[in-house]
Amino acid sequence: MNSVDRAYRPNALGFSTLMVHLLGDVPAPIFFGWLKDTLAPNCVISSTGNFIDVRLCLTEQRGIRQCLLMAYLWTIWSMIFLEIARRLALERLRNEKQATIGNLVLPIAGSPALPGGKKKGILS
Repeated sequence: MNSVDRAYRPNALGFSTLMVHLLGDVPAPIFFGWLKDTLAPNCVISSTGNFIDVRLCLTEQRGIRQCLLMAYLWTIWSMIFLEIARRLALERLRNEKQATIGNLVLPIAGSPALPGGKKKGILS
């Protein structure tokens, strides 16, 4: 949130939360449900919570595993991009800090900016 002006941070946070839900929480169950139905169409659970045909579902273990693999890969992919963004942000902060330090004007020994105008040599 440091990239947004202080006055706009509440709106930016609200917009960010809305986008996370619209692009992540809402379509994910729909997508993975569709993927499971495509890869393992006969593995169906009844309203009681049991498989309708356990033997037929066991034959589609490969499809279920592929669906789970896709979910795990999606999560890992997200974590990789989060780490890349974190490292880039830290590098940017370090560069800005170095630039700020480089622009500071510090008094030099012997300059009138020192209290009492004392002149000192390098070794004294």
